[in-house]
Amino acid sequence: MAAALDLPSTVCWVTTKPEMLGYTIHNNIKSNPFEFETDMNCYSGYNLVEPLNHLPYKSTANIFNIKQITK
Repeated sequence: MAAALDLPSTVCWVTTKPEMLGYTIHNNIKSNPFEFETDMNCYSGYNLVEPLNHLPYKSTANIFNIKQITK
């Protein structure tokens, strides 16, 4: 919606790539690198019902650089 109205916004990306789906007018922020892999040696970011304890981060606070987002 923001791109259609030519309004820049902040977009946070976890598993998809802003180069493929994002717009250059936005402040595209990629997630931090995974801290570890799951028991299956992979993480499916498309599984929207993935239990939080399967996330490849020690804490949900580690997914993004919060200072970069709030800036």
